[in-house]
Amino acid sequence: MLRKFSLSIFLGLTLVAVADDRSDLENIKAMEADIDILTERVGPFSQELFNPLMQLARLQLDFELREDAVDTLHRAQHIAHRNEGVYTTAQLPVIELLASLALKGEEFDDANRHKFFAFFITTHAFDQSAPEILSAHADLANWYMHTGQPRRARNIIDEAIEIAQTTDRDTLPFDILANQTRRLEGTCCNPRLLVNRSEEHTSELQSPDHL
Repeated sequence: MLRKFSLSIFLGLTLVAVADDRSDLENIKAMEADIDILTERVGPFSQELFNPLMQLARLQLDFELREDAVDTLHRAQHIAHRNEGVYTTAQLPVIELLASLALKGEEFDDANRHKFFAFFITTHAFDQSAPEILSAHADLANWYMHTGQPRRARNIIDEAIEIAQTTDRDTLPFDILANQTRRLEGTCCNPRLLVNRSEEHTSELQSPDHL
């Protein structure tokens, strides 16, 4: 009796999973049909297609349709290029997804290329004093560090420190990252230097000029 009960539960769960899969597939088909209708109305290169295509790509990824998602992302990126130029920041979420997919597929050169292109776009789209510039440097440096490329990370960090100094911003976060890259390379610096730098940073924040 227990065996029959267990089997019925298993079959029930299987049917639910199949129903969920069918629902996901139907959602994808419905979204593709909606995009086709929109394309006929606004044209194949309309900016109005960008967000629906991004939604479709994410749904395809949820359903593990990797190749379909990559094609959809490239279409969205092409539309962004056509409407806002090759270096538009609108394509950054596309590039981030493509980099993530390339990394999962162990396509490391492509992943690196996507991440550097995102960095290139950001650093050319904003003025050096904009917070996005240092954020882009930190993002790429962390990418390089977590993918076993400490020397490349240090080059980006050195550039960020120079920008921070030029624009009168604190370099401590990048000093810490630089220390981490040296540890990864086996050329670690004296940790006391970071302690001193941290104490200086705290003193600066507590000074009357910062209160």
